[in-house]
Formats: sequence, structure tokens, C-alpha cells
Amino acid sequence: MVTSAVRHGFTDIDGGQPTTHPIGRCHRGDDHRAAAELIEQATPDGKQLAAVLRRLLDVKGRAHYGVTVVPTRSARDAAKWAGRLVERAAEELAR
Repeated sequence: MVTSAVRHGFTDIDGGQPTTHPIGRCHRGDDHRAAAELIEQATPDGKQLAAVLRRLLDVKGRAHYGVTVVPTRSARDAAKWAGRLVERAAEELAR
């Protein structure tokens, strides 16, 4: 669940097409943390969205690569954060 939530969150935010992305660029590559820098520039609330993405990526690291189980609360938080990123991406694409 956590990995799925994270993927939805950063795919929608990180994977925008250059023609529709608010700053005319999109991130390509495996370092999704670098995408947070672009997100900061993309919208007035970009700094907050970038912080959400970074929190999701922290959870992804623990869930996807770790040997410990992610607590239920962290999984719920990740789903909430991913939902926020997906919602904002949809709002930006609807403009």
C-alpha cells in the first residue's frame, strides 16, 4: 500500500509533460528528490508540495527498500500525502 501511494503521488507530480507542466520542464531520472526542486518553482504552493513529496520519498525508502514494516499510521499518512499531490496535479492540469 505504501509503495503504491508513493508511486501515485510522485508519478503525478514528477511525471508531468513539458508542454503542460507549469514551468515548461519536467524531471527525468531516478533521483525523485531532484524533482522536488522543480515542484518548488511550479506553483505558488510549490514549496509545500515539494515538502510533501520529500516526506513520501522518505516513507518509500523505508517501505520499498527497508527490512522493517512501515507502521500503519505512516502508511495512512503516505496515502493522504499522495492524495494531496495527485489532487494538486489534477488541478494544475485542468487549468
